[in-house]
Amino acid sequence: MRFVLVKTRAQQASLMELKVRDMLVCQRTQAVNALRAHLAEYGIVVA
Repeated sequence: MRFVLVKTRAQQASLMELKVRDMLVCQRTQAVNALRAHLAEYGIVVA
């Protein structure tokens, strides 16, 4: 059996920061896609 070292607070904070950033990027993409879809219903198409 392999044992794993406990993460330090700095490592945990860094990992949390990356996960939050990834979540925000994903939400931004979803919001932009939703906006483009709603605009497309009115005939406004943006590249």
